[in-house]
This record gives sequence, structure tokens and C-alpha cells, in this order.
Amino acid sequence: MGSTRSIDARTDRTCRPQQAGLDVILPVIRDNLRDLERILRFNAERGIAFYRVCSHIIPSAAHPPRTVAWWDEFAAEFERIGEFIRDHGLRLEMHPAHQSLLNALSPETIALSILELGWHVRFLDALQVDSIHKLVVRVGGTFGEKVRSLDRFVSVIQGLPESWRSRLVIENDEVQFGVVDVLEAASRTGLPVVLSCFRHHPHPGFHREDSQTVLRCFETWKPVDGPPIVHLGSPSERRGGSIMRADWIDPTDLVSLMALAPEGMPFDCMLEADQGDRALIELRERTTIREHGAVPIAAATPID
Repeated sequence: MGSTRSIDARTDRTCRPQQAGLDVILPVIRDNLRDLERILRFNAERGIAFYRVCSHIIPSAAHPPRTVAWWDEFAAEFERIGEFIRDHGLRLEMHPAHQSLLNALSPETIALSILELGWHVRFLDALQVDSIHKLVVRVGGTFGEKVRSLDRFVSVIQGLPESWRSRLVIENDEVQFGVVDVLEAASRTGLPVVLSCFRHHPHPGFHREDSQTVLRCFETWKPVDGPPIVHLGSPSERRGGSIMRADWIDPTDLVSLMALAPEGMPFDCMLEADQGDRALIELRERTTIREHGAVPIAAATPID
């Protein structure tokens, strides 16, 4: 994640926290921002309007003693990139580190998770982009008490600044907190729901009742949030028979999703495939789906 397969550019350069002196961290951030701008220009030239920015783009950002005021140090770069995003109608999302647990049992872990969330908010704020640019969070673990764990997540979210909450969206997972659970969290926090199709159904195909699921997720989005977001990955059986996401997108998965989508409600679709933009390009060649208008803007990111 954080790179593109078609050009030699990446935004996932990092360094260990103990190595994060200014002489190390500043060149890494500079290179990551340079390549983010290259990737966005590459995408814009090809009508790819949606991109997931890698959470390694600012190394050690959640470690205050070791970080630097990167938002000031690279203010000119942020201003230029943000202007390009606005001028070309692009949209970004970020996915804070998977180890972030906003509903953790430990207050210390929650505090660290909030720090992780906070630098992502600052990153989007530094670009001066509005609230259609989102941070994707998951509820977290159940810790043997699912109801209390969901309550704890809701409580932490409600305690965050409104400027932070305006950027947050909740994604379902495939094991602990499914779509029904995150819809409940959304009703209690006011956050929109990102439907992860693969996590909802890690097997080929959709069910008829999924049309109601998609509608309920879409209805959590307000105009200020921008069009609803859907994450789409295709299943692949590998690693000892386990169902994993495939390197490419099966066109029938997109066609099935389109058939379930509420009529007259455009949405943005993030393709989660290891081949990244190549998966999108190949999908375009195999379908008649096109960007802008009454169909979703397709985008792509390599998966973890």
C-alpha cells in the first residue's frame, strides 16, 4: 500500500523510531511527499480520482518525542499538493495503522491510538482539503465482551474533537464487528459507514438481501461527507485454503455491486487488489464501467 505499480514511485518509506533524528526523518518525508505528488499527477492524467495514502508517509508521526513539525517544515509541499487535489477534483482516504485500537482495554493503548489518529487528521488538514477526504477506522477487538467493547469505541469517538470526527468513517470487519455492528456504531456516533464488500462476503458473489445492506450504509453519509465509499476486493483461495483478497478484481464482483447499489446514489469505489492501478486498468478493459456520471469513480490501492 502507498505505491503505484505503473511508475517508480512510493510513499511508504519509513525509519525506526529510534533512528528518527532530523537528518534521517526529513529526507524520508520529503521523498514520500514528492512521490505522492507524482502518483496523484499520474492518477489524474488517467482519470483515477480516488487514492489511499499510505500511513507510513510520515514516519514516527505518532511518537511526539521523536517527531518534527513536518506540517510546517513542508508547508510549501502540502500547499502545492493540496491545490492540485482541489483543482483536479481528487479524493483521498487514509487507513490509520491496523494496530490502533480505539476500544482497547488499556487506557494507554487508547491514548496511543488517538495519537495515531491525530497525525492523520493533521496530515489532511495540512493539505487544506475538506471533509470528503476520510480516515477509515474499525471498531477493534471484542475482548470477550462485544457489547462493552462497542460501547467503549462509541465513547472514545464521542470524546474526539468535532473537526476529527468530521473526517472519520467506520469500516466493517469480517470476524468481530460486521455491518450490523458498525451501523449501530454509526447511529450512535453520527459517523458514515464504509462497506467493505470482501469483509462482508469473503466468498464469491453477493446475496439478494445485500441491496438493503448497501442502502443502509449509503444512508449514513451526509452531503458534507461526499459520496459514499465502498471497498471492493475479489476473493482468492490461497495460503492453505484460506480465502484471501486476489491480486486482481473479478469484473463480475463490480457488476454485482453495481446491481445492488441504490439507483440515483453515486458512490466512490476503492479497489483493494495487490496489483493496484494495474488492477483498475485491467478492470476497465474488461468492463464498460467508466468514471464520472452515474457510475462510481473507480480507484485502486495495493493491499497490505
